[in-house]
Parts: sequence; structure tokens; C-alpha cells
Amino acid sequence: MLNWIKTLNKTQKRRVMLGVDGLLVPLAMLFAFAALDLEGGLSGNIWSFSLLLPYMLITAIVVSLWIGIADIQLSAYEAAAVGLTALHSILLTIASITVADFAMLNLPLGLHMVFGAAFFCFAVGTRAVLLQIVLMVYRRSSAHTRVLIYGAGTTGSQLVSALRVHETIEPVAFVDDNSGLQGMRVQRLPIYSPAQIAAVVKQYKIDRVLLAGPLAERAQAGANCPQTFVDGP
Repeated sequence: MLNWIKTLNKTQKRRVMLGVDGLLVPLAMLFAFAALDLEGGLSGNIWSFSLLLPYMLITAIVVSLWIGIADIQLSAYEAAAVGLTALHSILLTIASITVADFAMLNLPLGLHMVFGAAFFCFAVGTRAVLLQIVLMVYRRSSAHTRVLIYGAGTTGSQLVSALRVHETIEPVAFVDDNSGLQGMRVQRLPIYSPAQIAAVVKQYKIDRVLLAGPLAERAQAGANCPQTFVDGP
């Protein structure tokens, strides 16, 4: 599977994401029709569903290509990309309302709103799941580096966020001199005392220790862990 992922070019990746969004459209519509207490239920509105679906599929693909959401890499899917997905969902909602009005389907406004909201949630969730699947495939199919972060402050948190989308580097825990942080979690990673470094390295099979903190802390951290450092601000 790793070889297949690596051989995908930009056009093929775009087609995959367009296909994913295309599959999410009928799922979101089914959810909307099932969630609302429509007269006749889902089966009684199958004609409206069948008439609306092809137009929504076309709209989803056209809008995705227009705003470029299908070209955004999974590892780069962050706040701005989520905003584009929200725009995608809003335009789908408007298209759904417009088509339903022209076809005189007499569907409630709430159905279109639920459809748009469901598509947004499904699209964001699917990309998050796909990213984790891709990272899991990379990490299981090739050698990866398990790292311990020295410094659980802002820089350390930002470093973990960046490393979490790296194919071959896996952050597993923090070490911090602040006793108030020790025993807590940041970015879902446990925070340990510098005195526990040897035990943590052994327990988690750490390959490298990265320093994330102000330069003034390097001497103190280096005395505890003289390995590879990442400069802070």
C-alpha cells in the first residue's frame, strides 16, 4: 500500500479526494433525509432524494475544483483548509435549496441546512482519518524515529503539532523542568521530570531527544540530556 501511495501523482491524488467528496454527498443527503421527520419518511421521499442527488454530486465536484479543496494535501489540512471546506458546504447548501425550489420539491429549509452541516462534518472527519491511515502506513512500512521533547511550553507544543504529520518522526512524550506540568498532558502526550529521562527513553524506546525551549535553557537541558537539540525562539 505504501508503494501505491508513493506512486500517486498530483492529478491522481486530486481524483481520489474528488471521489471521497463525491461519496460523502449521498451519505450527507441520506443523513439529512433520515434525521428530519419528513412526511412519508425516507422511503416516501426517495423521488426527491434521487432528483436532488445528481445535481449535488456535480456541484460538489465543480466547487471542489474551483476552490482547490481537492488539491490540499492531507498533511497541510489545517485551519485555512477547514475554512474552505466550510465554504464548500455553504455553497452545496445554497445549491440544494436552489435546485429543490426550481424542481418544486417542497423540502423544508432545515433539510438543506442539515445536509450542509453533515457534509462539512463528514469531509473534515474523513480527511483526519485518512491522514492518520497514511501516517500509520508510512510508520509501519519504514523505519521511523521516536522522539522525546524536552520542553512542554508553547514551542514544544508547536513542535509536536508539526511532527505529528511527519511520515517518519513520532513524538511520544515530553520532559519539562516545571514541576507544575509534570504528570499532566500536553497535545495528548505525558509530561515527565528530567530525572525520569533514562526510564522514559527505555520505556518508550526513544531514538532521539529534541530540545524545544528558549536558548537560555539549553545549558541546563544539555546537562540532563546531551543529545540532539531544536532551538526555541
